[in-house]
Amino acid sequence: MGLIEQLNRKALRLGIPLSVHLDVTYRCNERCEHCYLEHDDLGEMTTTEIRNLLGQLAESGVFFLTLSGGEPLVRRDCFEIIEIARSLGFNVKLKTNAILIKEQEARRLRSLGVEQVQISVYSDQPEVHDRITKVEGSLRRTMKAIGLLRSQGIRVVIANVLMKSNF
Repeated sequence: MGLIEQLNRKALRLGIPLSVHLDVTYRCNERCEHCYLEHDDLGEMTTTEIRNLLGQLAESGVFFLTLSGGEPLVRRDCFEIIEIARSLGFNVKLKTNAILIKEQEARRLRSLGVEQVQISVYSDQPEVHDRITKVEGSLRRTMKAIGLLRSQGIRVVIANVLMKSNF
């Protein structure tokens, strides 16, 4: 039995929420045809509210934290949230479309010790991917970000939704 499996079993036995997925915004810079979210600002938690929530999660035993949305990087305080989470000892993963990640953001994610970045890619064909996201040039920007993240030694996981549009 591996370490993670042992940890999961112990957490389950003790009633500890080992892992949390936190959507920090509904807003997104893409309009994917399959997305179920409203993309308006429906009243996001403030940085202070998120800081308090993360403190409570840390106290309750959460170790793995996935930040997502919408698109978490549209929040001006996204890196501050990651910094808070890391200071509380969370293993942080980020789910993003990555089109806002440039060299500076990739370096910052590495310096903050983000464990993994999961990036949505809907096709290797720009016309298909961009039609799905409704953002011209989104595949090109996403692929560039993947290269930047990998050059910083950050583990990148590609997520894909299989649908009629890209099958």
